[in-house]
Amino acid sequence: DTAAARVKVALASKPAELADVERRLQTDERAAASLRRDAETGGPAHAEELSAIDARLSADRALVATLTAKWQAEKAAADA
Repeated sequence: DTAAARVKVALASKPAELADVERRLQTDERAAASLRRDAETGGPAHAEELSAIDARLSADRALVATLTAKWQAEKAAADA
């Protein structure tokens, strides 16, 4: 039945919300690494900005874990 096939394909693909959060996480990780490199090489220290990025990273990592667990549970339920 095509409806069941569509559901299975949809569950096999990573949800858009999860992909968006992962992209944001990667962007923030690059930004934090850049700010740390700048500070290590004598550039201006961006302590407040780095602190804000680190807070977003922590929140986004937790969100990724939650969304991944939810997605995996939905996949497992659909495969059962």
